Amino acid sequence: MKVLMIYPDYPLGTLPGTSRLGFYSEGIAALAASLRQQGHDVELLHMTAPLGQLLFEANVRQSQPDLVGFSVRTSNFSDIPTYVAWTRRAVPQVPLVAGGCHATVEPRGTLTLGGFDYVLRGEADRSLVELCQVLSGNDTDLEQVGGLCWLKAGEFRSTPNDPLPKSMDSVPIPHFGIFDLDRLETQLVKTVPALLSRGCPFACTYCCNAAFRTLYPNPANYVRFRSPEDAIRYLKSALEVFRDAHYVSFFDDILPLYPDWFNEFMARYREEIGIPFSCNARADLLNPQVVATLRDSGCFRIHMGVESGDFELRRRVLKRPVSQEAILEGFDLARKSGMATLSYNMVGLPEETLKRTLKTIKLNARANPHRIVVSVFYPYPGTEGNRLARSLGYLSTDQPWSGNWMLHQPQFTRDEVAFASAYFRTFVRLYLLAWRLPKFLGRPAERLLDTLFLWPGKPNKILVRTAGIGTRLLDGAKRLMRKYLTGLYLYLRDRSLSVSPGGRDKDGLSED
Repeated sequence: MKVLMIYPDYPLGTLPGTSRLGFYSEGIAALAASLRQQGHDVELLHMTAPLGQLLFEANVRQSQPDLVGFSVRTSNFSDIPTYVAWTRRAVPQVPLVAGGCHATVEPRGTLTLGGFDYVLRGEADRSLVELCQVLSGNDTDLEQVGGLCWLKAGEFRSTPNDPLPKSMDSVPIPHFGIFDLDRLETQLVKTVPALLSRGCPFACTYCCNAAFRTLYPNPANYVRFRSPEDAIRYLKSALEVFRDAHYVSFFDDILPLYPDWFNEFMARYREEIGIPFSCNARADLLNPQVVATLRDSGCFRIHMGVESGDFELRRRVLKRPVSQEAILEGFDLARKSGMATLSYNMVGLPEETLKRTLKTIKLNARANPHRIVVSVFYPYPGTEGNRLARSLGYLSTDQPWSGNWMLHQPQFTRDEVAFASAYFRTFVRLYLLAWRLPKFLGRPAERLLDTLFLWPGKPNKILVRTAGIGTRLLDGAKRLMRKYLTGLYLYLRDRSLSVSPGGRDKDGLSED
């Protein structure tokens, strides 16, 4: 069969024709590898900006697919019904299947609102191949396809998901080449995106992992890594495709999760790959030995979640009871080892206030990460965070993808949330400056900053618009620099992070 995968990969509000780079999807590359292994042809329509109807239909028609699969995310689900309608105009007789996070947690809505014939829930490496077998006439029983949902005479039907394998080694190496590398953000900055595991053992309320785990009859296998040997094979395969790569970015939820695996993999990585990398970790799982192993293996930046500076919000609302001391110690260990850090943060959480957000800002100032990522809480369907927001009356719609997703909280207005998000990094820097002053100046400066941030009379809308202009100008300058002065951009980044970029010879092995 010929399978066309459609991947809408752009933020909500992106205008058609916008020139922008997109992001690699491990799920799409993995599914393409499984299909190709069974003799199917696979093509990708990677939409880094919305397409108009004529161009979209022309791309679909030109592919001549036997099956069209959509990668469906909550953040752009509002566009999906339109693309489905256009697909049916272009190839009327071709069945349509949806997969991805949103389709997994909202299969009924995806079928009815999205207009799909089928939904595949969870990991579809095996089930998509099984569906192709059914549709090609080799098997006529949909009930044999694991994790499949469909409507029969308007009635919702579904099959249980297949058991998860114990190891990721049974999953084919992704087909990295399905992507046009020149349209990927990672390619521009000479970076290989890598994912050696699936799943996370924690149950943070803002994340879908807890819901995904319940899909399977053997949830104990939900968190799996490739063996160290297979992980190295994966990376060597990726480096054959990403030929000009000087860095690796591990997207695993927690790379140093299992000590024995981690130590063996890092030893092999140093020996057989040997180029700088970044990874995700949890601050409370770091210790001097783990940090030293990361540093000695080439890690130049560790990404860790702070999320909220208020312990009660972390414990009760986020189900992430990491102490403030553990967070600060994790960042301190990384910094003292010479590695840069990145912090993930959220504002607009259920039951949050502006004063509680100020705790997050001050905790970031104390942790002093090299880079700060701030997002507004998104009540993803299927998450405990969504259910909590709904039970408290903070979520005004059962369709957060409609654009009306920010929580309605009387104690933390939308304008205040927007202000906190827009000026988060600015206030982190200001507190750092205040704390470096002599105490007789620093304490009054800190109180002044507290007053300014918490002042109820701030013109929030005007301030947010002003910050937006500055952010767009700065982001535009960075994009231009990455695109046209890539070497200078990477040089300056590496200097700021004390990174020595790695090189590769023609055999894909690291240089000394």
